Amino acid sequence: MKTLLGWIIWVCVGFGAISAVTAYFVPTNLDPDLYTSNSSEKSGEHGYLLISSAAGPMVPHDGKTAPQWPEGTELTPQVLGAMSAVQEDGEPLVKRVHVGEFSWGRWSHKYWFIGSVVLLTLCGLGQRALSGGGAVKKGSADPSESIAGALADVAALRDELPTIHSDRARLEEIVARLGELQQTHLAAFAETRDVLISRHGMGGFARIMDAFAGAERKVNRAWSAAADGLLGESIDNIEMAVPMFEETKRRLG
Repeated sequence: MKTLLGWIIWVCVGFGAISAVTAYFVPTNLDPDLYTSNSSEKSGEHGYLLISSAAGPMVPHDGKTAPQWPEGTELTPQVLGAMSAVQEDGEPLVKRVHVGEFSWGRWSHKYWFIGSVVLLTLCGLGQRALSGGGAVKKGSADPSESIAGALADVAALRDELPTIHSDRARLEEIVARLGELQQTHLAAFAETRDVLISRHGMGGFARIMDAFAGAERKVNRAWSAAADGLLGESIDNIEMAVPMFEETKRRLG
């Protein structure tokens, strides 16, 4: 069910985006009075809207070809009549024109947009309900606790390395400690996707995972470098991982 809701959400986003565009790409076959404007900057001498981009078929003009109605053409009843004239294929010469002013009356797909927003909201509530409203399942780690644990482990390792008596011992300690971290806190956090989305939404989830992914990469690089005997590179990555985990913790709130 959650997968189905996810697909519906993406469909709603697509329909909503397309519908929003039609707010400024308006049909040419509406009542001419709907094309009037109170803005002197966006209307012509007769008080009708000006088009924001050229429209119509290419026609000869000053020795070259150009759209029949150039940018800035005023949408008078005569111009609209010519644009909306039905052709042999049953379609108007110009279906839509781009204008620079919003009007509820000219927005042809407004109810599609409203329907998409309503359905998107309902699907979001449905996903939240299926995810337990952000509650952590029994036996699972809380994402905040996982990040706090990862931060504490990496910071402790960073602080303890200078006290270890040899480079070989340092490398062995890094491999052992970071290997355990990868299997515990990092693995547990990666499994909290649904909880994070329920608590923070898709936007917040993306911001959190962006910070976490950077920290996780540093841990993996530190482990890999230590396994290859590159102590300096490993320590550098451990140093960089600490502030990244701190940032992830901050974004979790």
